[in-house]
Amino acid sequence: MKGSRSKYMIQAGFLILLFCIPLVTNNYEQYIINLIFVNFLVCLGLAIILGFSGQFAFASAGFLGVGAYTAGLFMVRLGISYWPALLLSGFVTLVIAVLLATIGLRLRRYYLAITTISFTLCMRFFYVNAGKLTLGPSGFNIPHATLFGFNFNTDHRVYYIVLVVVLLFSVLSWNILRSKIGRAFMAIRDDEEAAAAASIDVKKYKLLAFAICGVLGGIAGGLYTQVLGRITPDEFGMLPILLHFVIVVLGGLGSFFGLMIATIIVTIIPELIRAFVEFQELLYGAIIVLIILVAPGGIYGLMLKYSPIRWREKLHGSVEKYS
Repeated sequence: MKGSRSKYMIQAGFLILLFCIPLVTNNYEQYIINLIFVNFLVCLGLAIILGFSGQFAFASAGFLGVGAYTAGLFMVRLGISYWPALLLSGFVTLVIAVLLATIGLRLRRYYLAITTISFTLCMRFFYVNAGKLTLGPSGFNIPHATLFGFNFNTDHRVYYIVLVVVLLFSVLSWNILRSKIGRAFMAIRDDEEAAAAASIDVKKYKLLAFAICGVLGGIAGGLYTQVLGRITPDEFGMLPILLHFVIVVLGGLGSFFGLMIATIIVTIIPELIRAFVEFQELLYGAIIVLIILVAPGGIYGLMLKYSPIRWREKLHGSVEKYS
């Protein structure tokens, strides 16, 4: 009883700290924090499909773009307010994810990876060339979200939208991964044939993994419009594909907690080395390689390796191979 009470007190304290962050940050720092939350949500979708269900699908940047353009175009073209546009970004991306999954179910590993990467690049081509609909390569400005007359027109105000939405979908994802669905994902990841022999509907759960990835990516795209205030096709090309993949691998495939830490690290590093303009890309790559060399199992692997056994069981429910 005391343990549960302490747990809830810690969680409540953590939430209070999160809500107080805008009180101690400037505009630039707040923008980076908002970006961290958005990156975490879209990478959570990639982690579910890649790390938890073992599918070599790299459509996260594509889903992010679809969500951003859906929300942005509904607001700019049709004058719809931000909140229904945000929901539509998740719904439209869900539909596209299911359609993509019907093709992806017939492909495995590298063929699936190539197909999903091609999907992202094709969507970027569409954003650039369908100017009458998407407003072309220069992109467009996004109206600010409003709620009961309150205008979310600063990074500090946008933070509360991002925080609430990301927390909501993170809790939902966490509960899914701890449920029968999550166990089915991991069974398919570990041995697809054995999972099928155990009466797990492999196709259904693969489709579900794509759908969850699509919804998370789409909602993250809707949030991204408010964080940036303007979207262009360049935001949704090869670079975010690589960025999301690095975050998931660095965090440790199949790790929720490691993903949080990796998102913070990978998002902040470019800002810390921004002063070294000539060597920025070299330093960024070297730092990522160094981290991977030190922690080949990802950040989560280090957590399992050096934490007490009782903590390992709380992190993953059992002692993994890193012990």
